[in-house]
Amino acid sequence: MNTYVLIAGIVASLAFLGHLVIGVRSFLGPIIYSGTREIPKRVMHSLFHYMTVYQLLTAVILLLFATGKKIVYLDVVNEGVVQFIGVSYAMFALAQWYVIRQTSVKKASRKLFQWIFWFVIAVCCIVGTVDINIPALVK
Repeated sequence: MNTYVLIAGIVASLAFLGHLVIGVRSFLGPIIYSGTREIPKRVMHSLFHYMTVYQLLTAVILLLFATGKKIVYLDVVNEGVVQFIGVSYAMFALAQWYVIRQTSVKKASRKLFQWIFWFVIAVCCIVGTVDINIPALVK
């Protein structure tokens, strides 16, 4: 079992659940029922669900990889796929930090906290797939 990738999978699963529960209520709902024009509303609605699908797929892939389970009809998950997932979540974290730096919202890094999940997932994916002796680094 790959503990680091398992942690990434668990965090990704929690982020997915939070996205569905909190995201729909606190973000998507207010956007959908706002006075914004219809096309931008539907684009945001689509983007929200693109992220929903991506989070679900990556969480499942990470959990299956971490536990050594085979994916039916998709027996190509390897370290490279997990590293790709890690890099994509790292880019999500960087993009969110860019947004945080651009906003005038007070304590934005706490209010736009998703970067923490993305960062943990990214680090665990990379550490879990790169041959690094972590205890030796800590000494």
